[in-house]
Amino acid sequence: MTPDLPAKDSLLPTTQKFIHLLETQLAITYPTMTIEHSSELHRQPFLKLIVGLIIVLSERHDSDGKTHIQLLDRWLRFGREELPTLFYCQDMVKDMSFLERLYQRGIANNFPPALALANFEEDDQIINVTSPITSVTLKGSDNQLFFIRTPPILRGRISARFSISQEKKYSTEHIIKLLLDSTDMLFENYEEIDCQGPCILNPPARPLQVGILIVNARGALNPHFIKKFKIKTLQYNPDIVIIIETRTSVPHTLPTRRSIIYDSSLFIKSAVFFGGFWLLWNSRKDPSANFTVELYSHSSKINFIMSLTLHSSLYSDLCIVHHFESPPRLCIVSMPQHIAELPLRHHLSDKVQSFIRLIEVQFGVSYEEQALNDASTFTYLLRQWLRLTHQSRRICSSQSRLTTNHDVLRQIYSRGIADLSPPQLSMDQEFGEPTRLFLTDTESRITMAGERREILLITTPPMSKARFSTYFQVNSDNHSTTHQITPRVQSPNQRMQEGQMRIMVINAEGAAHPYLMDAFSHHCTNFHPHLVVITETRMQENSGRDARSSMGFPISTYISPIGYFGGQWWLWNSIDFLTQLDVRTNYSLDVDIHINI
Repeated sequence: MTPDLPAKDSLLPTTQKFIHLLETQLAITYPTMTIEHSSELHRQPFLKLIVGLIIVLSERHDSDGKTHIQLLDRWLRFGREELPTLFYCQDMVKDMSFLERLYQRGIANNFPPALALANFEEDDQIINVTSPITSVTLKGSDNQLFFIRTPPILRGRISARFSISQEKKYSTEHIIKLLLDSTDMLFENYEEIDCQGPCILNPPARPLQVGILIVNARGALNPHFIKKFKIKTLQYNPDIVIIIETRTSVPHTLPTRRSIIYDSSLFIKSAVFFGGFWLLWNSRKDPSANFTVELYSHSSKINFIMSLTLHSSLYSDLCIVHHFESPPRLCIVSMPQHIAELPLRHHLSDKVQSFIRLIEVQFGVSYEEQALNDASTFTYLLRQWLRLTHQSRRICSSQSRLTTNHDVLRQIYSRGIADLSPPQLSMDQEFGEPTRLFLTDTESRITMAGERREILLITTPPMSKARFSTYFQVNSDNHSTTHQITPRVQSPNQRMQEGQMRIMVINAEGAAHPYLMDAFSHHCTNFHPHLVVITETRMQENSGRDARSSMGFPISTYISPIGYFGGQWWLWNSIDFLTQLDVRTNYSLDVDIHINI
């Protein structure tokens, strides 16, 4: 905390809005926490680019710009010399990937992008429906929430659409209409039985009351929306949730929707950076209410019509139809220009091809088919790393502030972009074919270099008990690493092949490498290992815990890296063997194993 910072309520209203925006995006509070306390920044280092952009723009926001930038820099301790130049800020906002992040996190609205400095406080608007038709209109840039409570109904229809106005700086407007039918009608899809009148097997329909929550997200990755969504769904317990202005593209949509508490969903994709719509519900909210979904095609102007039926134990029905007209195509002047025809890959030198492959793997692009969407971010990281200027290609000395930018270095090493220190690019990004090892001796020693990606599939001799020792060491000269694993069979088992143990060892060269999980899943499926050892993880415990929990093994242990180098993960199933941790240090592990396979 900086002790001489003034209280927030004594600051200019615009300064307070900048502080609120940064507090929300970084998950920190003014004035007690700085940028170094941000858990969001540790998880997503690109946020430092965005914070720098916001601070630079604060100086040019109004006539009090110098007051804004001085206070924000003092509070966050960003460092004026680390701020991007105005020229580079202009480059950043021309980058498609960078713009996508600004809009999805609710940092910007409209086009050209304007910082979203609106008031984050909103009054919930509760609508108790009394008429057959209810219409709600929401602006994409406003912070709005509606909770609609219907009367008991048997059938209804929801119509939702959004439009984008080019004349109003690509602002969006969402219109949601609710049409209700409360008549005592029965439906044709009931099971026919001999009893024609009401009975236990053929009960009459009973109207149900439905709660609908409408939330304007202003970006589905907006931290303010994510926090508000959890609070409001617990408060109102809605049957249906409509989230507008998601601004999320199709590839990002499914995991984001699955991460929230509703098990069923449908969506309308956003138009470039604007609009978007999610419909969420629980298909098994309680035994008396189940949703089932059928999709239908329609005319060319309609993306789809969704028919949604709610069946209760009394066969009450709620049919909801969702309708959307496709928005106009956008023409944005800052879209990347057409890229000149590139030479064929095989005409390039081996070194250039290696550079291309590095970028393809790390950024998920293809040299032949698409440009690097993350170009500005990637360039910025490399400039910080190498300190290249427009006039000179000389790399600055290791004493520059560059080498103390831990967010950049952690990202570079954990993703396997670079090895050693000073950092050198890792030009071989592939894991390659695994090596099969069939151990025959009671003691074997396996050594792996941390700077080489490889996979070992090891089969031990039959045994009932073994001791595994592992350690890694970091060379002080260039920070290269060596990992050594030593299995010792203590009690050979002579009963045929019982007790043979399958071990998969993966030298990850950075556990955040984009190809690690694919290689891990593929070889686990084919090899069915009892024990998995991942070496050279370069990932500290806070980040590694979540990654290990997603790998399908219920039990794990680890050795943390030393600085940016080393580290190991051990993963296994308790049904295969019992383990006893004997010795553990900062760089070694000794484990006794009793086989149960």
